[in-house]
Amino acid sequence: MLAINIRLAKNKVMIFNHGLGDKDEQLLFSENNINIGASGFCVGDFRKNMSGGLVLPLKKIDGLDLCGSGVDLLKIDVEGFEERVILGASETIKKHRPVIIFEQNKSEFFNGTSRTIDLIKSFGYDFYSLRTNWYFGEHLLLKALSLIVRSVVGDRVIIEAEEKFKHKNHLMIIAVPWGLG
Repeated sequence: MLAINIRLAKNKVMIFNHGLGDKDEQLLFSENNINIGASGFCVGDFRKNMSGGLVLPLKKIDGLDLCGSGVDLLKIDVEGFEERVILGASETIKKHRPVIIFEQNKSEFFNGTSRTIDLIKSFGYDFYSLRTNWYFGEHLLLKALSLIVRSVVGDRVIIEAEEKFKHKNHLMIIAVPWGLG
């Protein structure tokens, strides 16, 4: 699937066969038995519902050979590893000023911000969140109701400027360099 998407992008995308972090190292990557999309590297807190694992290489974005090309967009979906990826990309971010799209879990927020948001903000970025007009809450039944309503009446996407984030899961935060938004 990745190879097909890259062909559609007409070679504007590069594939690197390793993970990203704040240093070149190898870490244990474990699969989440309940939600494969929540799999991740075993660092910090004990990771529930994980099994087995592979030792995978990590590298800094700043150390990659980008063949002299610019970086316009960073899309990061790394299940709690965002801050480490941003730290490993700090020089690239300062030089190229890409738009950065990432997720943040509810557990990472404190007083309307997170360590990742504060780090990106230090590079001179504004923040926007993407949401739909049919969000009813985090409870499983409310999520199901939201899904039913969207399937019946459709969905409208709303992009809102954010200065202080609500204490909830944010599926898409868009960081835009000052002067671009």
